[in-house]
Amino acid sequence: MARYAELPGGKRLSFDDKATDREIQRAVRRELGLEQGDLIEAVEAMTQSVASLGKRIDSANKDMVDGVTTAIKQLTTSQDQATKDLAKDLVKAMDHHSQLAGVLGQAVTALNSMIERVSDQSKAELERTQSTAEDAAKTNEAAAKRMENSVNVFIHALQKYEDIRRSPKKVRRLADGSFSIDVDRRQS
Repeated sequence: MARYAELPGGKRLSFDDKATDREIQRAVRRELGLEQGDLIEAVEAMTQSVASLGKRIDSANKDMVDGVTTAIKQLTTSQDQATKDLAKDLVKAMDHHSQLAGVLGQAVTALNSMIERVSDQSKAELERTQSTAEDAAKTNEAAAKRMENSVNVFIHALQKYEDIRRSPKKVRRLADGSFSIDVDRRQS
């Protein structure tokens, strides 16, 4: 004769005659989703992974900002030295070629103006790049914080679920030999 366990909502589980009460209870708990230990461990592992990801993002962002800052300094130094070297070369050429002094003076002025414009544009572009990199770092940091907050909310919800899951339950055998589970919904 087959044995049955009736779940809340009317679903019935069928068991053979040899099934023990413990096996029936385990199957009922599994069907109701009352065994969540693996899920909690997985969520904790995911939380640790998110925290580790946040640290790696922070480190990568710092390295990126440091790299951009160093590149800006090196480029500025190189540009300043190139400008100085070019000005020296032009002065020497003017000394050697006095007949072209007027033309070279105008060329030097135009060249310095162009170098300053290019230098100013390069510096402005590098500053915009650095600002963009810093903004990206802030955005990544904010995203990591939002992700961490989301995971914390999820963990809190799981804890609430566990509290509800642990609420008292009463298994009773019905007259036809099947089982029914009554769940006490009050907070214990």
